[in-house]
Amino acid sequence: KMLAESLFIVLLAAKVFSQNEELGGDLLPYFIPTEEVDSTTVPVFLEEPSDTFVLRNKPGTLRCSAIYADGIYFVCNKQRMKDKQVIQTNVTDPEIGVYRLTSTLEVTRYDVESFFSESGYRCECYAWSGARKVKTKRAKVVVAYLRKHFLEHPYSQNVEFGKQVEMRCLPPEGVPHPTVKWYKNQVQINPYEDPNFIITSEGNLLIVQARLMDGGNYTCSSENIANKRISDTAVLSVHVDGQWSVWSSWSPCKSTKCGKGYQVRYRTCSNPAPLNGGVVCPDSNVQTVDCTIPCPAINGGWSKWSVWSTCGPDCRYTRKRSCTNPKPEYGGDFCVGSYIETANCTEGYCRENSNPELSYDTAATETAVKSDLALYIGLGVAVVVFAVVFILLLNSLRQKDRDQSIYGLPQVLDECDRPYCGNSSKSIGLPDITKNVMELPCNNMPLEDYTFHQCKVWPTDHHYEVPHMSLSPSYSVPLKPQDPDTDADGSDSTEYSSASLCPQGEQDLARQSAASSITPPGVDSKRVAWIIVSRTGSHVTLPESGVFMTIPEGAVKRRHKEEMFLSVQHPRPGSASLKLTQTLLTPVVGYGPPTVTLAKPVVLSCGHCADLSLGDWRISVCYRDNEQSPWTTVVTLGLETINTPLYVQLDPGMAHLVCEQPGQYCLVGESGERGPATKNMKLAVFRSSASSGPKEVIRVYCVDDTRDPLEPIKAREAKMNGIMVDKPKSISVTDGGPNLIVVAKEISPGWVAKTTADYQEIPFKRLWANQTDSPHCILVFRRVSDSSGGLSCKLEVYQEGFLDRKLQVSVDHPDNRQHQGHMSDTSCFVKGSTITFSSGYSSGATVDKLPPFKLTRKVRQGLIQLLDPPNMQGNDWRMLAQYSKVDRYINYFATKPSPTDQILDLWEARHRDLVGVGDLMNILRQMGRLDALKILEKHKPPWI
Repeated sequence: KMLAESLFIVLLAAKVFSQNEELGGDLLPYFIPTEEVDSTTVPVFLEEPSDTFVLRNKPGTLRCSAIYADGIYFVCNKQRMKDKQVIQTNVTDPEIGVYRLTSTLEVTRYDVESFFSESGYRCECYAWSGARKVKTKRAKVVVAYLRKHFLEHPYSQNVEFGKQVEMRCLPPEGVPHPTVKWYKNQVQINPYEDPNFIITSEGNLLIVQARLMDGGNYTCSSENIANKRISDTAVLSVHVDGQWSVWSSWSPCKSTKCGKGYQVRYRTCSNPAPLNGGVVCPDSNVQTVDCTIPCPAINGGWSKWSVWSTCGPDCRYTRKRSCTNPKPEYGGDFCVGSYIETANCTEGYCRENSNPELSYDTAATETAVKSDLALYIGLGVAVVVFAVVFILLLNSLRQKDRDQSIYGLPQVLDECDRPYCGNSSKSIGLPDITKNVMELPCNNMPLEDYTFHQCKVWPTDHHYEVPHMSLSPSYSVPLKPQDPDTDADGSDSTEYSSASLCPQGEQDLARQSAASSITPPGVDSKRVAWIIVSRTGSHVTLPESGVFMTIPEGAVKRRHKEEMFLSVQHPRPGSASLKLTQTLLTPVVGYGPPTVTLAKPVVLSCGHCADLSLGDWRISVCYRDNEQSPWTTVVTLGLETINTPLYVQLDPGMAHLVCEQPGQYCLVGESGERGPATKNMKLAVFRSSASSGPKEVIRVYCVDDTRDPLEPIKAREAKMNGIMVDKPKSISVTDGGPNLIVVAKEISPGWVAKTTADYQEIPFKRLWANQTDSPHCILVFRRVSDSSGGLSCKLEVYQEGFLDRKLQVSVDHPDNRQHQGHMSDTSCFVKGSTITFSSGYSSGATVDKLPPFKLTRKVRQGLIQLLDPPNMQGNDWRMLAQYSKVDRYINYFATKPSPTDQILDLWEARHRDLVGVGDLMNILRQMGRLDALKILEKHKPPWI
């Protein structure tokens, strides 16, 4: 008990000392009085009030305890608290036996918020005894709170495996300052248990190295005595980029026989494999190299002896043999011995010069040889002279036939069947235009001015029914006066040409001069079409090449006409300056002339061979203004800017180029970053029409799957009497893959393939480089039995590693009667609604008489007025582009004076069939633009 009292006195001394210093040092003694002290003893505080917080529904509590005091009370903000707010207890402390007085004060939120002071709500405790009074230090009472909204929520991330991750979390404001905790999948993260996690002093979460197991849903919590808040959930995904495994060992050299072959090795994207959206391994998983299988040496062997020759005048005969059984190959030894053998044929009874008639007369023999040589030379000269006379006579007859035709029809009419074409141009149904011929005087001017003597100019009415020569842009013939704007509906008043018909000699010379001046250089005259276009616009097509041009309404200025051409060219390998990784996807399509001035872009449409559903393509547009200019890359799809001078719309199998500059265009492509690209190719197989010989040759071509590349091959094969054994079949070829394999199977009895002919490879580089100047592979078969019929077999074609794309071509014995019927399908050029030019520079091009534009001028103006202005709902021209699937780079249309007009021009080019208007009506219904739909229904064309 004495030890406890001593300790208590020490504590009281420290307490009193601190209070004495606060009150000035003269009110409290320096000793702790005992119970025997008198009334002058100063109260001593055993417990002082401390800072506390007030909650919304819970008051704060202040406690004060003193001994040697007659009374205790609280003063808050210089106001004494009422007794009813204070709870007092008077007890005797059992440990020290001293009377102890305790007071408790509860402060509510209302008390704190009703007092306005910069120092806040503060309270202090007073104790008095007789004339003495002491007080405690001030305690601050604050309202505790926690805001609802985080200053920064953690955000979702997709990070690479092994990288450091920082997830930020700034808690909401609160008093007292809230503590931050992190949870993964609703389980609290303890950095002491998993050192891969670190929680910084700011409350952010650091992941030292991202692991696959670290992926999940992360949240952070902010908590104090007032409340607890939970942040939004952040998803952390840890992806793994694919890495190649090591290459496998090289496969054995693959070859059907000895000699040239190839080896293959593979690798897989599994070290590691891509996970959670990781990048796929670049480059190819297959690698091939050439190899050679040594062929064993084959020693030569003698064939059987031939029969003995007739007995000669020297009484000897001979017989021969050849070293072909087998023929020495691959370093084998030649046959040993002589290839000729002589013997006596009279058993030794031949007498020298016994028979003068059987002896050799050297002088007579020489005379006979000289006589025969003179005879042969004379016959040769006679044959040459006869051939020259025949050719001159044939040309004279052809020239006479051309002079008798007033239309100058192409020579194909002479090859037509007479029941269909007749003997003159009028028999094919052409109108008699010899009526109403206007005689125009022609001055005697130089030929370079393209003005002819005594020219007869036909009226412009029905020009589309007459084969004609297109005029050069440097001169013109007066056209029939006509206002192209008189038709309210915008009916097409385009003239396909105006032709001058002069005497045949002058006309031929003029055509040659005109053709040389206006035909685009380097373009086949059969692949160009000329047309005169007015303000109403027009369609032009080269159907054999699958190329179209749409000249929209309003492209030509009012009361003007422009002469334009559309051309197509399949370039020679390397002419487009392609990289080794690039391939040509379209033919070279051009329009002009370069001097043409248009107010709106034209739309060039042509087929392409890119398989957009497989692999990843990086496609660019190349351009040049003429044949002599170098190719330049205008734009790469996906990298357009507002300064890009054209727009490219890629549909499956069809490309549409909205062009503003005359010239030549083509699409080139290469593999993108996400995988190798795949292009569609077409396989065509030809054989000779005469298959009764001892040898049969099969020629295989693999060209781009567009309409254009196959036409020159057909023409080349026709000159060699080649026929196509089956319809062209499509096959997909992947970039970076092995060569294309061609295997002949099920060869008909009596036929065998020559060495390695039943197994051929088409080099992949040749396919990717668009080389079609010769067959890609040739298979040669020979007949081994005279009783066998024609050759038939099956060709299997596939790319190594892509057996699911294997295709089969049947090579059957041709039926000569059916073949003749097939090959004679080159009759009259007047087919359907196409017109064939007869000029010297556009004789093969055709211009389709397509229906007029599906949207009349009045309908277009109504749609433009409704859809051009933007609205809050967004169902304006932007939604029209989105629903029409032409919104790949929508900023191109935004830079045009009328985005709707430009979209409708592209729509006209993409929808060449008559059901396109119905699709447009459905789009307007989906957009919710019933007002625009009403205009279209009111003025819909008659074919809907």
